[in-house]
Amino acid sequence: MSIEGDLRQTSDRLLDQLTHLAELESAKREATPGTREFVELGRQVEAAAAEVLGRSQEQLQLATAARILRDQGSPNAPSRPISETPPAREAHVVLAEWREAERRLASAAPDSSEASLARGDVERLRDEYSRSFEARR
Repeated sequence: MSIEGDLRQTSDRLLDQLTHLAELESAKREATPGTREFVELGRQVEAAAAEVLGRSQEQLQLATAARILRDQGSPNAPSRPISETPPAREAHVVLAEWREAERRLASAAPDSSEASLARGDVERLRDEYSRSFEARR
């Protein structure tokens, strides 16, 4: 994945985690202090806050890497805001395309241009699927 994609994915996850943290804190505000529910929600808020902190640290590392790439004039430097970077495709969508490319490759004549195109698609989609699977871990 590109650094733009990594920034988008990290930002999306951070926003999701912040939403979850806000939901937990709202639930805790409605619970009676001193009850087991209140204490459990407090633990969940603490865990969610730790996840937010970790994700924000990851985002800072990516921001620093993006700055270095920009300063070096690298063509890999992000060129657009995170909000304009398309989100990563869902793994099941990539997997379906990969399977279709495998079928095209299997039915194409071995040395044909169709086989060459399908082989390229298989490799590209396998890599994209692997990245999307790893990103979800």
